[in-house]
Amino acid sequence: MVRREGQELRVRPPPGFFKLREGLAGSAMPTSPEEVAWLRSRGYTTIVSLDPDLPPEVAEAIEELELEHVIIPVLDLRGPTIDQMMEFCRVVEERLESGGKVLVHCLAGCGRTGTMLAAWLVWRGAGAIEAIEEIRRVRPCAVETFAQEQALLWFERVLRSSQAQNHIGEETRSQAE
Repeated sequence: MVRREGQELRVRPPPGFFKLREGLAGSAMPTSPEEVAWLRSRGYTTIVSLDPDLPPEVAEAIEELELEHVIIPVLDLRGPTIDQMMEFCRVVEERLESGGKVLVHCLAGCGRTGTMLAAWLVWRGAGAIEAIEEIRRVRPCAVETFAQEQALLWFERVLRSSQAQNHIGEETRSQAE
């Protein structure tokens, strides 16, 4: 229980809460301090908001409970940019490596949330189609639009191209030595 203005609040999960991996989850936008308190009580340390329009009492609860709040605004029904997906993946990796737990949300916890979690799976080596299928097994409404699917396919190409360039550069350096 969490106290607020002299009363105890019953904690509960945010709407549509789901776990992708240990320490990494998604949901719809938290709508109450009780939901933020539930996240804190389960060890979540970072909330990534893809929709920055949180209710004021939720934003206050995040601050009061000393959760890190990262905002990466992505337009509804649109695909995130490569930079947004890279930023999200770096945040998740850094927090998980340091023992933190991350919740990502948009408004409904479907399109944008699912797309970013699928991007993290691609970052970790999955193909875009495989990542979409995996996230939809956990959250059937994930990755709602063609634009979101295309963003993931493009992200995979960019990552693989970058990895290939790094590999070629390493081979060239080792041959020169």
